[in-house]
Order: sequence, then C-alpha cells, then structure tokens
Amino acid sequence: KNCYTFAQPPNNKVQQDTIIEKYLKNGAYKYHYILQGWDDNINLALKQDSTIAMLWQQKAIPYWKTKKYSLAVACYDKAVLYDREKYLGRRGYLKCIFQRDYTSAISDMELAEKEFGYGYQNDHSYSFYISLCYLQLNEFDKAERILQNDFNKTTKEHGENWIHFLDLFYMGIIHYELRNYDKAIHFFDRTLNTYNNFSD
Repeated sequence: KNCYTFAQPPNNKVQQDTIIEKYLKNGAYKYHYILQGWDDNINLALKQDSTIAMLWQQKAIPYWKTKKYSLAVACYDKAVLYDREKYLGRRGYLKCIFQRDYTSAISDMELAEKEFGYGYQNDHSYSFYISLCYLQLNEFDKAERILQNDFNKTTKEHGENWIHFLDLFYMGIIHYELRNYDKAIHFFDRTLNTYNNFSD
C-alpha cells in the first residue's frame, strides 16, 4: 500500500493510455478520492505500469487532502521522476500551500523555473509562490523583491491591469511586515479597486 512496491514494465504510450482509461476513468474516478475504491484502482494500475506519472499524482491526492504529507510527497516524488516538467513545479506549489514546507517549496519552484522556464500553478506564477514562501519565512525583503520583479514582468508583457488581486494583497502584507504602511495601504487599496468584494 505504500509508494514503493510496484513493478516497472517498459514505457508504452498506447498501453499506458489503456491503463489510465481502465483504472482511472472507469475505475478510481467512480469513487470519491478518500474512499478505498480510489486507491484500490490506482494500485491495480500501478501494478500494470508504475512509470505513469499521472497515477502517482492521483494516488497522492487523498494524502494531501487528509494531511498525510509524508505519503503525499513520496508519491509526488515518483510523479516528478516520471514527468519532471509537469510535476516539479506542482510539487513545489503543494508543499507551499498544503505541507507548508516553505524551504523545500522554494527549491522545487526555483528548479522548475530554471529547467522549464517561467510557469504558473493555479493562476499564479512560481515567483508569486516563492515570494509567499519567503513571506512565511519572515524574509520580507526577499519576498518584496521577487514579487516586485514579477509585477514588473507582468506589467511589461500585459499591462498593470493584468496583476491579480491576490498578488496585490500579498504585496500589501509584505509592506505591512516591512512597516512601509503607506505602501501597504496603497496595495490594499489597489486590491479593493480590482476586486471590491474581496473579504480578506
């Protein structure tokens, strides 16, 4: 039942698609992810081919949701092993938001950006999450510098209106922590101008 007990047959795309169809679409997905049927079907699929990254990613979902983070990361390590480009940055995002392992999250997202270029997870850039991690580590100057660089990139490429209200909100928090209160108010006002029903 752990993440290390499955055989590894040769990679075959058609065969892998058949496994995904049988054990995910017509198997695990018929159950809620915290029910045993979800995990049972994924384990059957992994016995067929444990090199399918998506299976490891799907196996990890209930572990993230039930806060079994060591198991979740062990499964995600396998997903990264078999599809590094797709899952390295995602693992960093999950470490940031769920596990709150900020140092490791920074490492994953910096590597993802270095290896595969500027990227996003859930509508926000790696830089946004890296900045958020530094904020949580009380490294406010780093957090501000990284997020400001991201603002500059976004503004240059798409215009100032493209900056997400959450990005503005967290920049306000960073400036509050830096005791730059006027700047904090400026970014909180911009947040509300962008999304005037923002409850936070």
